[in-house]
Amino acid sequence: PMVLCGDLNVTSFSSVYARFQSMLSDAQRNFGKAHKNRPKSTWPSLFPIVRPDYVFVSPDCIVRKARVFSTGQARMASDHLPLIVDLSF
Repeated sequence: PMVLCGDLNVTSFSSVYARFQSMLSDAQRNFGKAHKNRPKSTWPSLFPIVRPDYVFVSPDCIVRKARVFSTGQARMASDHLPLIVDLSF
């Protein structure tokens, strides 16, 4: 199993994203498709409009849940909201 996660400083329209997506699966996007949810933005935390934070997984990883934690404390703790992905191997 392979998991690649982090702040890539790119949008899902970039060539960097396309390169990762060609080898791995965007956990938030694929979980959202299965549950009819759109991926959530994570930056800036006070009014998130961009999604620069990603979790990519290999095909042998099962995404159980993907969500963005957006409480008041989370908004104050960082300029990015936390992206939480539950996985099974």
